[in-house]
Amino acid sequence: MTAYSVRFRNKSKNQGSVLMYQKGVDIDAPDAQSLAWFSKGANPGTNVTFRWTIDYSFVWSEIGELTPGVVFNANQVVDTDLKKRNAITLTRNESGYVFKDQSDSEPGVLHIYQDETIPYHGASVGIGMSGNGTFAVPSQPKLTALFTPHPKYYMAFSLKHIQEGQILDIDQITNAVEIPFPPSCYFVDVELDETNTWHVTPLPNANGFPIKG
Repeated sequence: MTAYSVRFRNKSKNQGSVLMYQKGVDIDAPDAQSLAWFSKGANPGTNVTFRWTIDYSFVWSEIGELTPGVVFNANQVVDTDLKKRNAITLTRNESGYVFKDQSDSEPGVLHIYQDETIPYHGASVGIGMSGNGTFAVPSQPKLTALFTPHPKYYMAFSLKHIQEGQILDIDQITNAVEIPFPPSCYFVDVELDETNTWHVTPLPNANGFPIKG
């Protein structure tokens, strides 16, 4: 499986959190929210590296009200694929919520059916990539949440501490930059300079970083 890497170099005067999140996922469910996919602290003069593979998962959390700042902590993560085993059901029994009945469905779409035991906004469901959540929606009974991924990757720098899984207010992120991966490129160098300007450089043959897994 192909591995992707992004190296962030903090050449600014600020300490804070560097985070990555995704766009480019069509979501057929109300109140969908973007999550901080990856996040790490970064002091001036330090480097941070994020690595991932494009492997999807189903996730759910007992957090039901998804408002900016709330952290989506996945209670269960189930591996999935866009071509097979891409449908699953969330149910609730005397021990709590749980995924069940994973099966094949329409290729290219990830399906999460919430059965009649699921309370309105009592929990949340979503999808993840490389083990971390990317998008979530509040639960609703007898509703299927559909996610059609064609992801685009973004990086931002926050002076505030941002946790992985934290609900983001995308409209309030003003300094984000898209991280492109041209054909045959699996490593991107990203610098934030002293003027808080981004410099993004894809490096197809970067020595010492994984090009293919």
